[in-house]
Amino acid sequence: PSVVNTVAGNFSLSASSGSGSVAVNYSISAGPATSLTILTNSSQTITAGQTLGVVSASLTDADGNPVIGATVVADGNNLTTNSSGQVSFAGGVKTVSGSFNIPFTFGALSANATYQVN
Repeated sequence: PSVVNTVAGNFSLSASSGSGSVAVNYSISAGPATSLTILTNSSQTITAGQTLGVVSASLTDADGNPVIGATVVADGNNLTTNSSGQVSFAGGVKTVSGSFNIPFTFGALSANATYQVN
């Protein structure tokens, strides 16, 4: 029989029959990234002179597995996804009033966080 596993990680498969047994260790890596999602602070309103909250995003494959070690661009800055497939971007102090976007991109994938400075 065959078993389909779509969860990325390290696994061990054991089988035994009579007095014999065998164990096989194997790894499944995440597939190609298919989703880039803003996780925190997707929309903020601050007063001029305040610090923008940290925005985090997640990069996952079609099965929801984190894509680890990938370079996501956030507002022109290269960030590397961690072991959870996430990046964080600190926007700093904002002094100009208006509505703004923080674009996150990975290849053809994109997501935007927005903020308003009053």
